[in-house]
Amino acid sequence: MKEVKAVIDRFENDLAVLKIDGNEIIWPREELPNSFHEGEAIVFQILADHEADKDREQRAKDFLNELLKNEEEPKTNN
Repeated sequence: MKEVKAVIDRFENDLAVLKIDGNEIIWPREELPNSFHEGEAIVFQILADHEADKDREQRAKDFLNELLKNEEEPKTNN
């Protein structure tokens, strides 16, 4: 697990501007707890979503199999 530290630089309407290592990231304000305020230091934990990876891989395989199946079907001329 990796942690990324950020500071809430400011709020612009419904967006939070976060500073991370000199870079700005725009984040939906509604995705932050209401108690967070400008100048507050926050930490993001970055985790791999292996289940989503498996699902995405299976969808790609299914799509490829469907394409290959359609190529194997004889084409008819009307």
